[in-house]
Amino acid sequence: MLVLVGFCTAASGGSRAVIGALVLALGVFAKVAVPWRFVVVDEGIALFFGFRKRRFLPRDRVTVQVDLAGVRVQPDSEHFGYPLTDGISNRRAAILKAVLEEHGYRVLRS
Repeated sequence: MLVLVGFCTAASGGSRAVIGALVLALGVFAKVAVPWRFVVVDEGIALFFGFRKRRFLPRDRVTVQVDLAGVRVQPDSEHFGYPLTDGISNRRAAILKAVLEEHGYRVLRS
């Protein structure tokens, strides 16, 4: 949706073209960098991104962090994590934490 708004604003021309280009770039970045869907299995966590990009994180190579901001999965070899959300809010973070602990993931509470 953000990509569409940015494209339409940039295409309108004039002084709005710069703002539209920034919104378009933000939308493309969010679509590539933030997973929109995830699947938890015994072997690991599968992350699905926009533009058909996928990534599988093996269970023994990730750490799950749970805090007030939500649930994040962080690969051991990287300095950033991927948010695991069920949409806009984190209302089911406690349930997700219980499922991850049941599957044997390392869960850190901050």
